[in-house]
Amino acid sequence: MEFAQKQAVVGVFFHGMKRITNGENKPTDDDVLEWMAETSMLVKRNEELFNRSAFAVEAFRKEGFRSCILKGQGNALMYPDPFMRTPGDIDIWVEGERSKIYNYVKGFFPDTHDQYHEIHFPILKGIVMEVHYVPCFFNNLYINKRLQEYFKNHSDEQYRHREQMPTGELLCMPTNDFNRVFQMTHIMKHFFSGGIGYRHFVDYYYLLKRGFTEEECKKDLEIFSRLKMVKFVRGAMWILKNNLGLDKQYLLVEPDEKIGRMIESEMVIGGDFGKYDQRYRLPIKGKVISFVREIYRDLHFVKEFPSESLSRPVFLVWHQLRDIKKLFGGRSKKKSKS
Repeated sequence: MEFAQKQAVVGVFFHGMKRITNGENKPTDDDVLEWMAETSMLVKRNEELFNRSAFAVEAFRKEGFRSCILKGQGNALMYPDPFMRTPGDIDIWVEGERSKIYNYVKGFFPDTHDQYHEIHFPILKGIVMEVHYVPCFFNNLYINKRLQEYFKNHSDEQYRHREQMPTGELLCMPTNDFNRVFQMTHIMKHFFSGGIGYRHFVDYYYLLKRGFTEEECKKDLEIFSRLKMVKFVRGAMWILKNNLGLDKQYLLVEPDEKIGRMIESEMVIGGDFGKYDQRYRLPIKGKVISFVREIYRDLHFVKEFPSESLSRPVFLVWHQLRDIKKLFGGRSKKKSKS
């Protein structure tokens, strides 16, 4: 149970346990009851998030914004049982100018804060909703420009694509083609910015199980090559094949065991989003400490991934300067009003 909770895959483990009918690995009645209690909470949470996700898309539509749900409940629809996935936040990608989205959210919550790619929108009680200006980003500004061009060029189809939820309603979510690129960038980005867990790879496992043509695979690899991601993708394919048993026909590229084991080691230590990683924790807190800790962590990956690792300090400095500029800009506006 501890490992499953740490990796946010409790529902997946329980569905596997139910297949064990005999032998020494068969769970006891007490074990089954404990897992049933955990998974029943997953079902309730998923039901709520399915409803809230549909509500969020409709609410933005009424305000003139097209949107779609990233990851989350869209990923849950790919599972054999859409209620077995451990749910998280609602991530919604909203179409429109950054300033218009920012001002719309700030109109409800003046004290909320935003980052380069998203803004917090705590309008749903008990649920964290992140409104995305862009789906994801990279630290390397040159590569990030290419990534944002890809998102922009394929955005229209994502806002129009819908799939049916267990409730019978339609959920606006990205296409499989887009998800294969976007979700791998999401995994890679979080690998460098804090950590990833097995839930990320189980999501990608079920995404790849939906299938793709040889031509689609070729296009994906061309995009990964332009984004300097192929080495990381090879490592990810090793985890999917070696640890999750994904059939060779669903692999996008030949696996790389060395990179795969490095990613696996970080996952086992850090758990979901690196929340359990104590290696870089310091007794004192603050923005400067956080800045130093993140850079120190990324330096461990310079040999294999120099582009993202060495670009991290530049991005963090840029982000801090952006926040300072916004802070003083907001103060000057308040003074002028008074």
